[in-house]
This record gives sequence, structure tokens and C-alpha cells, in this order.
Amino acid sequence: MIQLKKRFPLRIGSLLLLLTLAFAACKDPNSGTTDPCLTAHDWSDWTVTTPPTCTEKGEETRTCKHNSTHTETQEIAPLGHDWGEWTVTTAAAETEDGAETRVCQHDNSHTETRVLHATGTAGLAYTLINDDTEYSAAIGTITSGAVAIPAFHRADENSPYLPVTEIATYAFYFQSGITSVTIPASVKAIGIDAFRFCSNLATVTFAEGSHLETIGNQAFQSTAITNITIPASVKTIGNEAFFGCASLAAVTFAAGSLLETVGEGVFNGTGITAIVIPASVKTIGENAFRNSASLATVTFAPGSQLEAIAASTFYGSGITEIEIPASVKAIGGSAFRDCANLETVTFAAASLLETIGNVAFINSGITSITLPEGLKEIGNNVFQSCTSIGSINIPASVTFVGAGAFASWTASQTINIFRSQASANELWHIDWSGNCNAVIQYTP
Repeated sequence: MIQLKKRFPLRIGSLLLLLTLAFAACKDPNSGTTDPCLTAHDWSDWTVTTPPTCTEKGEETRTCKHNSTHTETQEIAPLGHDWGEWTVTTAAAETEDGAETRVCQHDNSHTETRVLHATGTAGLAYTLINDDTEYSAAIGTITSGAVAIPAFHRADENSPYLPVTEIATYAFYFQSGITSVTIPASVKAIGIDAFRFCSNLATVTFAEGSHLETIGNQAFQSTAITNITIPASVKTIGNEAFFGCASLAAVTFAAGSLLETVGEGVFNGTGITAIVIPASVKTIGENAFRNSASLATVTFAPGSQLEAIAASTFYGSGITEIEIPASVKAIGGSAFRDCANLETVTFAAASLLETIGNVAFINSGITSITLPEGLKEIGNNVFQSCTSIGSINIPASVTFVGAGAFASWTASQTINIFRSQASANELWHIDWSGNCNAVIQYTP
């Protein structure tokens, strides 16, 4: 108890000292008066010290009226753009994009520009497709001349641009006044009969970067096209797409072609002189190159995935030689019928060929052919009248030869059969050697 009494006066003294120092700090050093800011600031109005811009924050400050050294600062939000009306700076043309610009009302150095897409040929008609997200194009009021399909279209200046992704079925059917057409990269499909019987249509141009996937049946049938490059994106060429295009001399498939299907009669009766068929092609339809008398060279790209050569594919064409890809399992009936200029037929190594259809090579000019091991069937009259062949070997794998397979062969020709005569007579057609005067040799 005695100790507590001694320490109590010391604590009171310390408290008095702190109060004295506090009041001294509250006094103006010049006047000795107490600083009112200790109780509350009396702020002035905010003053902008850094103006905001359209995209950058600004800053404003206020000062205490009691003491100018006391300030407070806060951010000012960006103004954002206050755009004026769009103004056309470059008008869009038929095949050239234009532009329009608008200016910010806060700062005329801030501008925004957008594309005015090429208009395409005046008079084209457009129909909304795919849930009103795309357009299909057709002839409208056009009657003649060059036609440019635009990549985008809008109904009016207040409507959004939408891509033109289709040329409609019958779009320009029988319009003989059309001379050329330019097709934008946006188009994915050309409809059935789209340009059929456009007898003066000589030029078809696809824009770079084309997304075209499908050329419809008879799309360009009986037009005056002289040459065409099929975009790499095309996967299907429909039946008779270029049928009867007698002036069509050159068809090129763009590098990296994804083409899988060439339909029936696609190039029937064209003037093509040579063609390289992409490796991606799996199917070539019947009559695809039939009666293409000028077609001398057909090349299948390395790595060909072709599964079959359909019936009458090259019937009556002018080809002089051909190498059948290893992937081909069947050659259809009449595939090379009446190919009088065809002299050499070879089969790629590791050929999967199993069947040669009826009259496949009848009346051809073959002088040399080596049938691959693994071949199983040779149809009726396959090599009839192929009298320029010196000799032919029939592999042991062949289990059937049809009637008249070598009809009209002469005594100067030889057929080498790698099985016994008894086996051949048992398995093959009873009349397989009918009307054949060739020398037949059996090697069991």
C-alpha cells in the first residue's frame, strides 16, 4: 500500500504533461491559436487538376479553407467517346470496299472507321437463309454482262452486314447474256443448275481464300468456260457439274485440295487436255470423263485415296497412258472402253485391285499391261479387240474370267495363265476364250 501511494503522483504528472503537449500542437505557431482542422476540415470546391480524356482518368483536388497545406485528391472517370454521325469517306463500289468514319465530340483527333463492303453487281436478288444469319444470291434483274457476287450484303444502311454464303439453285439458269462471274470467298455452296445453259459464260473466278465446299449438280453445264481453278476447300463436285463444256480445256485443283467426290458425268464431253486428280479424291462417278476426246493425260497425285474407277469413267476419251493408284479396288464396266489412243496401263506397287468390270478395256489401243497380283475377277469381254497387246499374264490369284474376255485376239498374241488348264476350265466361264486365236500357255 505504501508503494502505490508513491507511484500515484507520478502518473498524474505524466498525464498533465501529455495534455500540455497536445494543446501546444493545436496552436498556430505564429498566432498561438488552436488549429480548427483538428475538429473538422472546411473544404473548398473540387478543382480539376488533370482533365480526363475519352480513355484516360483525370484528377481533381480540393483544399481546406483553414489550412491550405491540407488537400484531398480524387480520380475522375474517363469521359468515354461521344461519337458523331457516320460519314462516308470512300464510297463502296461493285468490287471494291469503301469506308465511313465518325469523330468523337470530345476530341476530334479520335476517329473510328468501318468498312463499307463492296456492293456487288446492281440488280442481284438476295434471300435470307440459315435462320436469317446469311444470304443466298440470285440473278434478280440482271440480264447480261459481268456479274460480281458480293461477300456481304445488308438490306439498308441501318441493317447489319451479313455474309453471302450461297449461290441459289437455278440462280442464273439459262441466262445466256452472262459473260463472267466473280464468286467471293464467303460462298460455301453453288446450287444445282446455278449457271446451267449460260451459253456465253466464259470466265469463273473464285476469290482468294475461298470457303466453297460444294459445286452442285449441273452447276456449270453447257457453259462457255475455257478454264477454271477449283478452290482447295471444295469437297464435292456434283453430277454433270461441267457436262458438255466443250470449250473447257484446263481444270486445275488448288494446292491442298480437300476434294473427295467427283460426281457422275462431271467432265463428260469437255475439251480438257490434261488433269491432275488430287490425292484426297475417293470417288469418281460414272461417265466422269466420258467422250472427252482431247483428254490425253490423267495423273493421280501421289498418295491417292481413290477407291474405284467407276463404269464408263474414261469411255471414249483420248488418254494415251495411265497409272492406276494402288488404292483402287475395282475398275468398272466400260471404264476405258473405246480409248483408241490408250497404249500403256500400269498399276502402282502394292495394288489392291480385285475386279475389272465387263468390257472395261474393249477396243482400246493398249500395247502393254501388267495385271497385279491379288486380282480376282476379269469380267466379260474386258480385253476384246485389244489386238495391239503382244502378251498378257493372268496372275494365279484370278479366280474368274468372263465370257469373251479376249475375243478377237490373233495368233500373234500370247496369254500366259499361272494355273493349270483344268483349274481354269473349272473356275472360269466356259466361254472365256471364245473367239480368241491367241496362243494360250498354262503354268500350274
